[in-house]
Parts: sequence; structure tokens; C-alpha cells
Amino acid sequence: DSFDTRAKIVKDKTMLTITSYIEKSEEAYEEEQDAIMDEVFNDRLAYLRNNPPTEKLLGVPFYPGWLFRAEQSAGMSLDDEYSYYIFASTDDLKKVLKFYEQKLNKKAFDSGFGYIIALKGSLPIPQEGLTIQENTMFDGTAQTVITIQKSNY
Repeated sequence: DSFDTRAKIVKDKTMLTITSYIEKSEEAYEEEQDAIMDEVFNDRLAYLRNNPPTEKLLGVPFYPGWLFRAEQSAGMSLDDEYSYYIFASTDDLKKVLKFYEQKLNKKAFDSGFGYIIALKGSLPIPQEGLTIQENTMFDGTAQTVITIQKSNY
């Protein structure tokens, strides 16, 4: 009634409600999400540095002389579904591949980007797996990257 110019407005019976909606800009939202992801990354990195993976956790034998890459592992493990444990070796890919095929008594699948051995589930995309790839991630000190994907469920 208060919007009808012909209506008699009674002060004690007219109510006006103003609703305001405030939304973050896309930039502010992205900054907030980045801050959350940074916090998740830092928490995960601290955890991995204080609790490096064991053979029992990974379900595979440690490759001799490999180096655990906690920072890259934390960066790859930001979702709740999977954890990734990344290692680097100065040995060539074929030597690392032969080691794991013998130790696990399984033939690796050539994905075109590296080799995959299923630890749980089936190839070509196992629920848990071990991948062996030529180094394209780190400086020239490592020839081979070994990644172990573990389900968090």
C-alpha cells in the first residue's frame, strides 16, 4: 500500500524493508581461495617433513638412494582424495623400472608419459599406483622421478 500514491499511508501500519546483498569480487574470492590453499599446502608440507613416508605406508620397497621431495609431494596432495609421494633418483629410468618390476613381481604399463605399476586396482588407471618417469620437474641432479599415489580412503 505504501507504494500506491492514491492510498492513505498510516504511519504506524507501514513497514519498509531494505535488503542489501554484498558479494565478494572475483578477485577477492580468488585471493581468499589462494590463502586457503597456501594454508593447506603449508600444513601438508610441515606434516610430510616431520613424518616422511615409510615402506609400510607406501606399500613398496624404498628405491636405493632416492630422495623424498616433500615440497612437491605436498603440492600434489592438496585434495582429500589422494596423497602423492614424490621421489627423485640419479639412476636412469630403465634401472628404476627394472628394480620395481622385480621387487613387485609386476610388469609396468607404458603410458607414453612414463611407466605405471598398479598397487591397488587395475591398469591403465589404478586406484593406487607407482609411476616411474624421466625427470622433467627438478633440476638436472635427478634423472628419474618416482611417484606413489595412495588413496586417502
